[in-house]
Amino acid sequence: MRLPWLTTRLVSPHRDLATGLALLAAANSLAAGFTIFHLLGSVFTTTTAVLFVAIEMCAALLWALVLGSTRLGRQPTARIISCGMASLLLFYLGLQLATIAPQVGSAVAGFGFGGYVMLFYVPFNAALLTLTQTANRSTVMGSYSLVFTMVAMVVPLIGGALIDTTSFARAGAVSAVIVITAIAFTLCFARLPTIPPIIFHGGLPRLIPTWTSLALLGEGVAEGALWAGQPILAYHFLTDATGYGRLISLLGLIGAGATVMLGRRSDRTSSRNAYLLLGIVFLAVGAVLGLRLSDLWGLVAALGAITFGLPVIGTFLFAVAGDGGGSPSGLALWREVLLNSGRLCAVGILLVVLQARALTLGIFSIVLIAALALAVSMVAARVTPGRS
Repeated sequence: MRLPWLTTRLVSPHRDLATGLALLAAANSLAAGFTIFHLLGSVFTTTTAVLFVAIEMCAALLWALVLGSTRLGRQPTARIISCGMASLLLFYLGLQLATIAPQVGSAVAGFGFGGYVMLFYVPFNAALLTLTQTANRSTVMGSYSLVFTMVAMVVPLIGGALIDTTSFARAGAVSAVIVITAIAFTLCFARLPTIPPIIFHGGLPRLIPTWTSLALLGEGVAEGALWAGQPILAYHFLTDATGYGRLISLLGLIGAGATVMLGRRSDRTSSRNAYLLLGIVFLAVGAVLGLRLSDLWGLVAALGAITFGLPVIGTFLFAVAGDGGGSPSGLALWREVLLNSGRLCAVGILLVVLQARALTLGIFSIVLIAALALAVSMVAARVTPGRS
C-alpha cells in the first residue's frame, strides 16, 4: 500500500503532519505511556491512579473551553499545534513533581496533558479533514496509523529498558528533547494547511448528528476505561517496565495494523457501516474475555481484541462525522469534547467501582456497555454507507 504523504498526488502538509505526529508518538511511547505503571510502584495507589486520569480529562475539557472561546483558537495552525506540544513539557514536569509532592505534581501533569489533548489534536484533526475528501478519508486516516505502528514496534521497548536501567526521569528528559525538536520543526519548517478558526460555532447537532454524537460518547467511555485500567491491570501481572513496554508495543501494532488495512477497503467499497460493526464486535469480544481474566495471556487476549476494535471505531466514526460536512475546526473541537466527556464518565464510574474492590469487573463491564451503546447508536442512526 502506498502511503499518501509519499505520493506526488498529495502535497507536503501530509508529510509535515506525519513527521510531527511521529515525533510526539515517539516521545509519548518513550515515557508518557509508562506514567501510571511507574507511579504505581512509588507514590500512587490504584485510586490515585484513576484520579490522575480524571484530572487529565477535566483539564482537557477546560482547555476545550479556552480553545473555543478565546483568541487562541484563531491562531495559525502551526502555532496552536506547537502550544499542544509544549503542554507535554508541562506534563513531564508534573510527573517529576509527583514523585516529591503527588498532589501538586498530579495537578500540573494533568493540566499539561489536557492541553496536549486539545491543543494538538483539535487543529491536527481539523487539518486532516481539510486535506481529505469522502473518497479517500478512511485511507488517509488509516495510513496515519502507520506512524504509530512504526513507533510502537521499537520505542516502548527502548523506553521500558531505559526506565529499568536508568530512571523514569531520564526517559522523561529524552522525551522532552524529542518534543522540543517537534516544536522547532513545526514552527520553522512545517507547511500546514490553513484551517477555519476553532470556535464553538454552528452548534453541536448541526455539526455532528445526534446518534453519531452518542456513538462518540460511547467511544470515549471505552477509551477512558482502557486508559485508566490498562496500566493498573498490567501492574498486577508484570514487575518491570521492559515487560510493560513489550505489551504496549504489541497492542500498538495490533491497533494500527487494523486501521490501515480496513481504511483503504472502506474507501474502495464506499462503506463505513461494516467496518464500524467489526470494530464494535472486537470491542465486545475483548470485554467478554476480560471478564474471565485470570492470567497474563488472558490480559493480552482481552486487550488485544479491544485495541483492535477501538482504533477501527475511532477512525470510521471520525470519517462518518467528517463526511457530513460542516466546519472542520468546529467538528474536530466538538469531537474531542464528546470523547473526553465519555472518558471522564468512565473514570468516574471506575472510582465508584473501586470502593467495591471490583476493578477488573468494572473496567471490562464498562467497555462492554460502551460496545452495546455503540451498536445501538449505529442501528438508530441508520447510517447510509459512506455517509453520516
